[in-house]
Amino acid sequence: MRRTAAILPLVALSMAGCAGRARPASAYDAAVLALKDEDFALAAKEAFGYRQSHAQTDNYYDRAWLVAAEAFDGLELTHASAMAYRDVAGARRDEDLVITALRGIERAVSAGKVDDDSLVTGFLAGSDFGTLPTDVAGFTAFVQGRDNAKRGLVLWARERFAQIPEDSVYRARGDLVNAVLLMEEAKLDEAEALLRQAARRPSADGRAKATALHTLAQLLFERQRFDEALRTLDRVNPRWVRESDLLLEKAWAEYYRGNSRRSLGLLIALDAPAYALALAPERFILGALDFRRLCHFNLARESALELRRRHGDALRALRAGDDPEEVQDVRDAALRQGEARRLALLAARLEEERRIARSSASNFGPRLAAWLDALYENAIDDIEARLAVELRIAAEGIAQSLLDADEQVALLEHELSVDLLRGRRRPMGVGEITQSSARRIRGPRALYTFDGEYWTDELQDLVVVIEDRCVQ
Repeated sequence: MRRTAAILPLVALSMAGCAGRARPASAYDAAVLALKDEDFALAAKEAFGYRQSHAQTDNYYDRAWLVAAEAFDGLELTHASAMAYRDVAGARRDEDLVITALRGIERAVSAGKVDDDSLVTGFLAGSDFGTLPTDVAGFTAFVQGRDNAKRGLVLWARERFAQIPEDSVYRARGDLVNAVLLMEEAKLDEAEALLRQAARRPSADGRAKATALHTLAQLLFERQRFDEALRTLDRVNPRWVRESDLLLEKAWAEYYRGNSRRSLGLLIALDAPAYALALAPERFILGALDFRRLCHFNLARESALELRRRHGDALRALRAGDDPEEVQDVRDAALRQGEARRLALLAARLEEERRIARSSASNFGPRLAAWLDALYENAIDDIEARLAVELRIAAEGIAQSLLDADEQVALLEHELSVDLLRGRRRPMGVGEITQSSARRIRGPRALYTFDGEYWTDELQDLVVVIEDRCVQ
């Protein structure tokens, strides 16, 4: 059962009316009572009917739409709920109702269940709502600042971020966007300080802290502070960042700090079934570099050629001129990252919400059912058009990385042939540390031989025990 506590404030606001003015019972009253009883389909039907039969100047016009918004939310029709909230906030006919509507929008956006563009770019970003309560003020300042940043209006973005209250969960998110802007301006010291600050903010939520630490680790890596980058990556909560990405980033950092055995162990962890669908061609290049630095040249060659064994079909299709988004491995990888992933998940959610709406059509009545069907039809068409564009962009990037890695394999094959002729001399670059630094564990140290079985809590601790064959 849906939490009644979340409904009562809105019911109280709805039943309060305007200055205690007496009026006859109406569909509005029926909607409020149905909402209180958690009969969401009836509440939505009655509220929609009231709104359709009254002018915008009616004192209960916006209140009815707030009742409908809450009813839609109770039915898991989040998109319809957010659009109803947007209508009320955009009308600005009543300050209290606007604040209630903005809170509804914030809940939907923070849950990641709605399309930001339809609520932010097309509405919140360009609106001035005057003085708002702290929670709503932080949300609106953040989304407006983020939109300004996307448009290249850096000074305006920073002004909006500075207006976010210190105790708002959005303060750390504003710090994150500002840190990225600083990195683009090559102000790396300032960016690093701001990321550390964002990760320490008491008001920051788990996602913001994890993103701040992850971005900080990437910055430290680029600044060649590999030990610090590793320690920072260890602090990133994998609930909010893909663990396969963290493992690969740690493997690169271990390689650059001179610990090929740890790097190889982390690459083995990427073969765990949980990461089977991850497409990371660079991992095979890194494995080859690890083995090469230990003067195991045949293993280095085998590692490099593993790229072609695993992704040969995709490479052949790309070299034959197939569109990247039509190559299955590339398409699957593109749909699991960035904006393409977000839009694909959103498209699936909208389809599910449309199914829910259609299954309840008989309870809504013909007018509301038709309105919802048109609303979802338009939203799905828009998302699918944008997804097609983002999918193509992401697929082209992945395809290029795959082709680039294949060229690196060819180059490595040549270099390894030369290495064999030179004997067991370590390639130029960072030297190998004398002992593998296995991750410290509490209690007595225990070492186990890997038997091909993957345990989530052990993935970070895998180490390849292999002889360093190089002649010093």
